[in-house]
Amino acid sequence: MLNEQSVIGYLGKDPELKMTPGGKSMCVINVAATEKWKNQDGSPGEHTEWFRCIFWGPQAENAEKFLKKGSLVYIKGSTKTRKYDKDGVEQKITEVQGQIFRALRDPGTGGGHSSNSGGGKKEDNPDPAGYSAPTGGGTYDDDIPFN
Repeated sequence: MLNEQSVIGYLGKDPELKMTPGGKSMCVINVAATEKWKNQDGSPGEHTEWFRCIFWGPQAENAEKFLKKGSLVYIKGSTKTRKYDKDGVEQKITEVQGQIFRALRDPGTGGGHSSNSGGGKKEDNPDPAGYSAPTGGGTYDDDIPFN
């Protein structure tokens, strides 16, 4: 069985570093991945999907240190859906449990950083054509518990 998720997109806001009651560091990042296309009549089409990504331990601290709102990032991890209670109503949320992140070079800004067991290798954006930072959008629910 395989549960693997890869996301390339832009951070919608600065990473949020938190500490669990047990003292483990956790970082939440919200990534917007925008798909663009041209319709049959030549008009542009676009859809943005938001991903809530969670990193733990040293990865969490590196994400908070090296990423910021607007950063272009590659994330590899696994998908996890969990339940929580909000005002007596059971809610579900699907998140990417991040294993690796790499800050990619944005076509307009350059630069990059990676965080994985292999070290800090910089990478080029694998698909810079037509990628632009999303504007507005995204919903962030600060009431979602993180453990």
